[in-house]
Amino acid sequence: MHITKHLDSARRDLDGIEVELVRVVLEPEPEFDAEVLPMAWVRRTDTDAELLCFPEELSEPLPLPVGYVPPALRVIGSPL
Repeated sequence: MHITKHLDSARRDLDGIEVELVRVVLEPEPEFDAEVLPMAWVRRTDTDAELLCFPEELSEPLPLPVGYVPPALRVIGSPL
């Protein structure tokens, strides 16, 4: 028996390419300004190449923490 597909919550579709979620970037880092967050690192399942994409490019939403507010939308002095 050969299984070609399996249930995996990290699998998504990016422009017709099956990808696996590697990491979600929620906070600013040297490579990422607050204005572009959140972003996602994904890995193509056919070539293992890692790609960076915006959440809206993926077929499934990113697993974001409850109440998450992107850094660019936070009010200075707010507890979030």
